[in-house]
Amino acid sequence: MARLQILDLLNAVSNVAPGHDDVVTWWYRPPGGSSNSDMMPDTQPAEVVVEPIAGAAPDLEAIQARLASQLGGRSVTVRPHGGESERFHLYRLLSRRA
Repeated sequence: MARLQILDLLNAVSNVAPGHDDVVTWWYRPPGGSSNSDMMPDTQPAEVVVEPIAGAAPDLEAIQARLASQLGGRSVTVRPHGGESERFHLYRLLSRRA
């Protein structure tokens, strides 16, 4: 299977996001916390971090399944944003317009 490119992930998130109004911002965490390449290693799944609207609890499993489907079955993990305590450098993929 070809390596997953960041544009593939952005496209997948763009297709999945409209079905999840409870997520305000979608982020990507590169393997190791940062990346100098636009391609992701085959050995680690893509990590998507979702920032929910205040008080919302997005269905992370459903988001993960929909993203994996959009990515042709490639591995992806989804977790909530850590807020002020977020430990990793993240790259914003998509934000809802106010």
